[in-house]
Amino acid sequence: MDVPFSARGLRSQQANYFLEDAWFDSVGFLSDIRELCLIPIVRMKRGNTKFWYNCKEYDVKKLWSGFAKARTSNVVILLRSKGTYLGVFHPDIGLVRLFFMHLIDPATGSKECAVYITTDTSMAISAMVEHYAYRFGIEVFHKESMQYLGFIDE
Repeated sequence: MDVPFSARGLRSQQANYFLEDAWFDSVGFLSDIRELCLIPIVRMKRGNTKFWYNCKEYDVKKLWSGFAKARTSNVVILLRSKGTYLGVFHPDIGLVRLFFMHLIDPATGSKECAVYITTDTSMAISAMVEHYAYRFGIEVFHKESMQYLGFIDE
């Protein structure tokens, strides 16, 4: 007789976070994830999405250059990186936190600025980095599984 998974002494767990890359940074998508009672942590493109900050509307580029860049400090959890965050408002998703990360590749010395968004307005930058880091392990597992099953060639 087959026993249901949850009856085998293993408890199924509800996910709290939804981790995604910049392919899914649209306002509508973030709103849908929030309605599912999940907390999105999504890397953003630096596009034309406007947010309200200090009673004015800005895109991500302007928020970085006008406010966030001057506030960056070392992120304890990561070596050779700096970051900061801003609490901003979007009319379709409400209050959100934008994380601005200034990453330095230790091998090449190249610099990259990445922006992440979450609806958890109290999340610390170190917590965001810890949560988002799980995404890479999931991606590697998925790719290796697909290769093992013969669905893709490497």
